[in-house]
Amino acid sequence: MSVEVELSNGVAFSELRSHVRITPPVAVAWSKTRADEAKDSSFSVPAKLRAGTAYRVTVTAGMRDEHGQTLSRDVDVPLQVDDLDPSVILGLTGTVLEATTIHGRAVPVTSVNTASYALASGALDPHEVAELVAQQGGGFEKPEHRFARLSAWPGMRVEHVSSGAGRNVSTAKRVPIEPLLATTGGRGAFLLATESDVRVANVTDLAITAKMSRFGSLVWVTRLSDGQPVPGATVSIGDKVGTVFETHTDGDGLAAIPADKYEP
Repeated sequence: MSVEVELSNGVAFSELRSHVRITPPVAVAWSKTRADEAKDSSFSVPAKLRAGTAYRVTVTAGMRDEHGQTLSRDVDVPLQVDDLDPSVILGLTGTVLEATTIHGRAVPVTSVNTASYALASGALDPHEVAELVAQQGGGFEKPEHRFARLSAWPGMRVEHVSSGAGRNVSTAKRVPIEPLLATTGGRGAFLLATESDVRVANVTDLAITAKMSRFGSLVWVTRLSDGQPVPGATVSIGDKVGTVFETHTDGDGLAAIPADKYEP
């Protein structure tokens, strides 16, 4: 966060730096590349201010401007930093987690200025993933309605988390990944959801490269761990209703999908 200081006349950077005070004291990350004698009438003071805190910014008497004039008295300005906006953040980015890396890993769910929130978590089957993907391009649905619907899916665990933290203090609940997929051998898709956000990720050692066309499609399956092709892998195309087409990869990890079986 920065404090902006506007002056009627230009002053040297070194002058401003030596005459600006912030109370209560805070760390200021002054620029190390700006020339001391560089003059300006507008400065950004990169101060580490705390949310929900009242400060006083003072420019002390004696500061000299570019015309040789000096400030005759201290100038004080009150500064009130707002509280942080209430939020719950799911600490999960991307959609693929390599299976060999998830042992002992957990997803942090960080909340601030939120007394409590509901958290849904659980494994997803392929059709549930397809339904979520299809809904991304659908009509608007209120977040709380979406959360209620997803929470009712089979296997979803819903818990109400109380932060117990003070104002502007963040707390994190850690959700271990492996228990979410205990019934699927530690592989597959899982969901984490709050009333404001939904995240889906897939734990796998399989990579899919696909060229999809109305003239016929081609899928190549390889391993994330070593990049080698995977023969005999099941490749299925499905939607939220069911499987549209299913086949298996050959010795090179390739699977062809005829045009009359699936048209994207």
